[in-house]
Amino acid sequence: MLRYTVPAVLYCVYNNLVYVNLTTFDPGTYNVLMQARIGLTGLLWQQLFAKRLNRNQWTAIGLIGLGCMVKEGAKLAPSGGGLSANAGAWMLLGVQMLASVLAGVYNELLLKGGNERAGGLKVTTNLQNGFMYLQSVLWNASILAYQGKLGEAFAQENLRAVCSPSVLAIIAIMSSVGLVTGFFLKHLDSVLKSVASAMEVVLTMLAAYAVFGTPVDALALLAAALVGSGVWLYAKPVPPHPAGYELVAKQEDPER
Repeated sequence: MLRYTVPAVLYCVYNNLVYVNLTTFDPGTYNVLMQARIGLTGLLWQQLFAKRLNRNQWTAIGLIGLGCMVKEGAKLAPSGGGLSANAGAWMLLGVQMLASVLAGVYNELLLKGGNERAGGLKVTTNLQNGFMYLQSVLWNASILAYQGKLGEAFAQENLRAVCSPSVLAIIAIMSSVGLVTGFFLKHLDSVLKSVASAMEVVLTMLAAYAVFGTPVDALALLAAALVGSGVWLYAKPVPPHPAGYELVAKQEDPER
């Protein structure tokens, strides 16, 4: 359980900075900038797991990032005011991105066997999820206590708001997302999770159109096409090398 202190603290920092950074950046600009996590996740994942992403996968990451920029391109322009934040705000955004990337990759490392080094114990994904969220509750409570707001959090009016049907529905949905993430990282990987999360750009656009009647313009359609193409390309199998490639490679480099 103590091993989950690291990702729990990192996720705690990330979740609290969401609210801080959204007071500086508008949601569209914030969403685009946070997509830089995909590239950072790929770089860190390669180092920790000693694996390499192929050319298709890096191209896919580039397409997804481009699609997100197209979606909110007007706000990223100087006239749009989306990038008018000061240095301190940019620093906090960088801390939030790093916390998210480090937490995700470290969590995957634990789920895929980091705990086996502790006496060879086998720990189930459900139990590891329990460790993660117990630690998360404790650290968030510690922050509230440090800020002197722990009593405020349990005030009657706040508890009444939390127990409303709409908020309970959000809690249930986000809890299920968190639990599924553990199984996703156990059997897949952090980079694929980040790539799949980019589909939020497309799905949010469709949901906004269906629920709120938000118009879908040409740039939005182009962004959806770029993100969709990136996700497709990332999942595309790499063609096998031509016959004789390995023999030639070994002759040129005996260590291979």
